[in-house]
Amino acid sequence: MPLLLAPVLALSATAALSAGSVASSYEVPAPGGALAAGNYRIAEPRIQVRLDLNAGQTPENLVVEPDGSTDVSFAKSRQIAHIAKDGSVRVLATLPRPDGADHAPGTSFPATTGIARAGDGTLYFAYNAGDAGLTGLWRLRPGKAAERIVALAAESLPNGVVLDERSGQVYLSDSKLETVWRAPLAGGTAQKWVKDPLLASTSNFGANGLKLHNGALWVSNFDQGLLVRIPITSSGAAGALAVRARDLPGVDDFVFTGVGDELLATLNPANQVDLVREDGFHTAVLTSVDGLQNPTAIALQGKNVYVTNAAFFTNTSPNILLGRLVPGTGGTYSIGTGLSPRERANAEAAIAVFDGLLNQHTVRATVERYLDARSFVQHNPDGPDGRDAVITTLEPVVRKFPDASLDITRIVAQGDLVVTQGLVKLSPDDRGTVEEDTLRFDDAGKVVEHWDVKQAVAETSANGHPQV
Repeated sequence: MPLLLAPVLALSATAALSAGSVASSYEVPAPGGALAAGNYRIAEPRIQVRLDLNAGQTPENLVVEPDGSTDVSFAKSRQIAHIAKDGSVRVLATLPRPDGADHAPGTSFPATTGIARAGDGTLYFAYNAGDAGLTGLWRLRPGKAAERIVALAAESLPNGVVLDERSGQVYLSDSKLETVWRAPLAGGTAQKWVKDPLLASTSNFGANGLKLHNGALWVSNFDQGLLVRIPITSSGAAGALAVRARDLPGVDDFVFTGVGDELLATLNPANQVDLVREDGFHTAVLTSVDGLQNPTAIALQGKNVYVTNAAFFTNTSPNILLGRLVPGTGGTYSIGTGLSPRERANAEAAIAVFDGLLNQHTVRATVERYLDARSFVQHNPDGPDGRDAVITTLEPVVRKFPDASLDITRIVAQGDLVVTQGLVKLSPDDRGTVEEDTLRFDDAGKVVEHWDVKQAVAETSANGHPQV
């Protein structure tokens, strides 16, 4: 099989990677487990609107209106804004700045954080002001001025906001006090609903994103990289906390896909959105290659996926990204922790390359997006250098074999190299070919070099072990 058509694997980890250093690698259970059961990807990601960093338009959280427009909190400008589908921005409210120096917990600057929308269009949002006269839950009714309805102490860092309109309650996560607060939706005194070490901060932010799902409150912990489920008992009290996913460093917001407990989670410093399965396995479906700039929040309307990118650490291009959640194809791999942000981004780009070529058959779009246009070096002896050669070689092949597919099984990443292993089939009845590919990435995240080796799947084995 020519060129990049045979993806996955690249010799052994020790042969493919430079000597004298340790590679980070991840392997999954045997096919057929929970990880392989659900499979989604985000198709056609695009930047819906680019925002102004200098104006403090750093989107921290969002809700989607019925018409597909969004309401967002701009953290650094202390604003709530409406963004129309055409990308135009209209400020709905600007909260007062506290007197004296900015000393809000965690952020150092006063910040509007979580936001939620009631059925009548009223917006509820949190304000981390570092000031007892301003910190807490605020309400913005259509056509009215913003007003604080629940007060919290100056040392609180209110973050996620969830409305339970049936019970008339609102929940707020506190990123500094390892607490989830509950208060009347109409306004009043906040009660400490639960306080627990699983919600604690270790350096920056503890309890963060917050969602109500199937009779429980789910909370992300940014510092500890956890997703925690808290049952709501018949009396309304908090049940026993249970960790449902780990190894999600910098997890911020999340949203359920509508399939069981599967969800999409934003990993803020890693510039990544992960699909998290019910058993806790997770893999990236969006990366910095797609335009992520410190993703802070995510929302679903139907199959439309909205991601806010605040650029808190990249300091380049805050934006709102829009894509579609669609069924994915082949892949029993898992990527975990232990990689640098660059290694993780390269690994996910490699997955996107091979998925686009062999599963989606979008050859030209995939090659033009991920391969360097000026200096792509090809080590497969069947093909010349240059990304155009990949297009002219592969497009006729995928037309001839419309059922060609790839199942990635292992990934190894180190420095600027990514090694993948997997099984390529030209048709469902094909026994298949084991493929190992090595890709080298440049500093811009583009593929600049490719090596591959292949081995046909044998009918019998002298040792009884699978080839892939």
